[in-house]
Amino acid sequence: MYSKTIRVLSVALVLVIMFVLASCNFLNTGEDETTETETTVVALTEIPSTPADTLAYFNRVINAVKAQKPGVSMERKRDVKDVSAVGAKGEISEVGSLVSLAKKYMEVLDKKSETSEYGKDLNDFIPVKGSPLVSALTLDDIVTANCTLKEDDDRYYTLTIVLKDVENPGTFSPIGRAFDLDIDKTAVLEQFQSFTDNVTVSDYSTLYTGCSITATIFKGTDQVTNISYNKNVVVTSDVVFNGELASWGDATVKLTFTETKNYKDFVWEEPTTEEE
Repeated sequence: MYSKTIRVLSVALVLVIMFVLASCNFLNTGEDETTETETTVVALTEIPSTPADTLAYFNRVINAVKAQKPGVSMERKRDVKDVSAVGAKGEISEVGSLVSLAKKYMEVLDKKSETSEYGKDLNDFIPVKGSPLVSALTLDDIVTANCTLKEDDDRYYTLTIVLKDVENPGTFSPIGRAFDLDIDKTAVLEQFQSFTDNVTVSDYSTLYTGCSITATIFKGTDQVTNISYNKNVVVTSDVVFNGELASWGDATVKLTFTETKNYKDFVWEEPTTEEE
């Protein structure tokens, strides 16, 4: 009986020791992984502290994208929100649901993704379309430029540019120098008109407000790893309701159009091909 008890205790002791050793190895592995993840990266460029320095840094690293032609993917999302209409009799609440229905059919609100392979020309892929530059912004074009260490990984900088508000911008406006103004007004009006005979829209005005560009940059190489273009456009139009909606009469319709273009998955080194 005594001998049997000793054997049971011995087995139990061995199991405990194995568990403790396994736990130690587990903990050690975690420490090694943490150390590897948090490897210190020496910044190629010190983090800029003033808006002028930040914008200059932004223009330099962002323009290197088209010059060096990395591989990159783009994802675009568009939406319409905050729809309102006010006529002679006050607010027309039904317009919101009408536009919500129209959104499902209008190609201008599609989701889109594209990829450009390493070494391919990016002049027409990344704003500004047709230009060898991504940004020619000046301090007169922006509200602020700010650069900080990335919140969850200090190997990267997060740089944000907020542009000045612009009404009905043209090609050489601040928005035009940073974004592709690729929505043709005539095409939008024709597309909307083809959707319904009950609303006539002859023109509209736009206010680009709070638009921004955010870039994530690996500080060890000054190479961009992500660019996000964020448009926020308040659209205002005088419309005429007719046909089945004639009782609504004339009204001023206002809505907010948003678009985000996110450039990601940058490939800065030429992919190697395995020889067969």
